[in-house]
Amino acid sequence: MYITVVKCIKYPEDIHNDPIVYDSLEKLENDCKIYKNINLWFISDEIHKLFLDIDYYYVDDYENKKMYIYSYILNFFKNNDISIAESNEKNNKISYHIIINNYKIKISDMPLYIENYIKPKFIYDIIDTTIYIRDTPSGMRLPYCSKPGEYRPLNIIKGKFEDFITSLCDKSTLIEYKRPTKKMPLFKKKN
Repeated sequence: MYITVVKCIKYPEDIHNDPIVYDSLEKLENDCKIYKNINLWFISDEIHKLFLDIDYYYVDDYENKKMYIYSYILNFFKNNDISIAESNEKNNKISYHIIINNYKIKISDMPLYIENYIKPKFIYDIIDTTIYIRDTPSGMRLPYCSKPGEYRPLNIIKGKFEDFITSLCDKSTLIEYKRPTKKMPLFKKKN
């Protein structure tokens, strides 16, 4: 087992730093707790567990909104094995990373799959798909880590650390997503 990560001190520039390869989950988890700046690294043709980035902006009543969104997520994915990490409050934003442990998909297919099959069923437009839309290697913040310049570590509230290593997906069922083909527009002949 090898896990590829990148340390981020200044995002997004650092996401293109030389990747670091771990062969131990325990060492990686320990480094995440110590350095608090490690992102899981991935490229578009890799297969990973399905994951979502949820961002909910609120005006007031943080605790009630947080519990409502958390309950909504649990109910929405009630037939799935999910793991959840949350970031602390900042700028009136509640942020969750959700890992669907029982499904995996190619990274490059994830945004369209989410846009077509998951997002339309959510009652709020709170799924951020920009994390997947990159032509270059990218990354996702791991538990215990913060974005550079912020102290908002991802705290695991459901599941365990290894669940958030989305590249470890041997036991997950592959979603064989067929991208929609674009139809050629019909043109009328000019008279």
